[in-house]
Amino acid sequence: MKKNNLLFLLIGVIVSFAVMFIIYRADATYNDTVTAFEKGAIDDGIEKDDPWARIEYENMRLRDPYTERIPENIRQKELEFVANLPKRENYNLSKGANTQLSSWVERGPINRGGRTRTLSIDVRTNTPGNITIIAGGASGGLWKSTDDGANWANNLSASDIHSTTCIAQDVRTNHEDTWYVGTGEFYGSAGGGGGASFRGDGIFRSMDNGDTWTLLPNTSNGQVQTFNSSYFRYVTNIAVNPVNGDVYVATSGNILKSTNQGDNWSNTSIGSGFLTSTPSDVQITSTGVVYATVPSALSYGGIYRTPDNGTTWTNIKPAGFPSTYYRNVIAIDPTNENVVYFWVYTATGISGTLLWRYTYVSGDGSGVGGTWEDLTSKLPTAIGGQVGNLDPQGSYDMVMKVQPGNSNFIVIGGTNLYRTTDAFATQIGSSDWIGGYATVNNVSQYANHHPDQHSLVFLTGANANILYSGHDGGVSRTNDVTATNVSWSNLNSGYVTSQFYSVSVDESMTSDNAIAGGMQD
Repeated sequence: MKKNNLLFLLIGVIVSFAVMFIIYRADATYNDTVTAFEKGAIDDGIEKDDPWARIEYENMRLRDPYTERIPENIRQKELEFVANLPKRENYNLSKGANTQLSSWVERGPINRGGRTRTLSIDVRTNTPGNITIIAGGASGGLWKSTDDGANWANNLSASDIHSTTCIAQDVRTNHEDTWYVGTGEFYGSAGGGGGASFRGDGIFRSMDNGDTWTLLPNTSNGQVQTFNSSYFRYVTNIAVNPVNGDVYVATSGNILKSTNQGDNWSNTSIGSGFLTSTPSDVQITSTGVVYATVPSALSYGGIYRTPDNGTTWTNIKPAGFPSTYYRNVIAIDPTNENVVYFWVYTATGISGTLLWRYTYVSGDGSGVGGTWEDLTSKLPTAIGGQVGNLDPQGSYDMVMKVQPGNSNFIVIGGTNLYRTTDAFATQIGSSDWIGGYATVNNVSQYANHHPDQHSLVFLTGANANILYSGHDGGVSRTNDVTATNVSWSNLNSGYVTSQFYSVSVDESMTSDNAIAGGMQD
């Protein structure tokens, strides 16, 4: 037994020396080969089965392009360089700070807006030319204009997350300076759909009419790289109760509520759960009746109504409603708030959507307490051509508003913007195609407008024919949405929200004034 042990030990020693010798020779061969590369002794051609291809690749990747040699002590030089880089904690990145990490000069474009998920108008301004607008780009920040879109200012700091998606104002008297903005867009990242979404990190609040914004601590955890750590990663809509100022937010599959201006939040009695792919919605009437939608993928999916500020919720979803549905957009008729429209993405049918009109009658609004009408056949799904039909692109672009003072006039948008002048009594035709792609139906663009609709705001009273539109090309305004041929004005000057995919300069030029970039749409 002892002899066998000694034999195994001897064999082990011999093998160890052999391995060490092989490693030494391999290392020597590598160094010799690199030296040969530096002397130009090895052909630059790389073949598929070339055993030295990896070495040549490393050499070409690391060498100085002028000397074609890897600098001596390159690793030590790298460490010394990194050690002297400025550190973030040594700089003040707050808004208005004089010291920044770098000095940047804006190069534009200043006349092309980007995807505008959210758009709102201060209720105290209703005179054309003096309108205060607050608008948000899906990845471009939060902007304010006090002169009807002639000039804009970005009022988020450089260190804030800029994926703004929804906005609401507290319209109660003496509370109008309070605004709330949600962040996070699940649908719509044209860089890769849902797999490359613009994650958010909570809700901003402004107490000075949108001049400065504070990220509410109880809605943010700073971990934007993950989803399931926060309900507030994707906030799809915000609504403020005009009776008492309570704030409701629709997230991915959930409805949350705050009774203290967003300092604290709680789940509503509708339910509690995450859904990473489909947003909910919430809207509130002027008398405080709340409507909310939750997609069918959750056990508590449905259409809900509460008349008592969330104490009791009733699922008013009609019997004929589809069993599977996703995004559901709510539009309340401001003239008759008992009438509410629900535009639902189901991924079936010509446009993949259904349109229902609900009319509250009595009681809790369910059963005989409310009537439902299926208006799907009245949607603009028969125009044809290259871009004529209603197309929500998988619910990416869905928006609908009823004109104040006229229950028959409703605007609805997918890729294009359409109107109905008879509350969907007849099917929308080509004559009521008013924005997005051009009506020549050849994939060109409607003048001063843009495809892919996300937000709409009417003025009120005598100016209710004025409509503001947020889309993938920024912000537009029409002074008469009822005109036979609707004319739009572009409000993008200084509204710098374009989404760049890439940028390049011409290295052959002596000046850096020529820049080329590729943007969303």
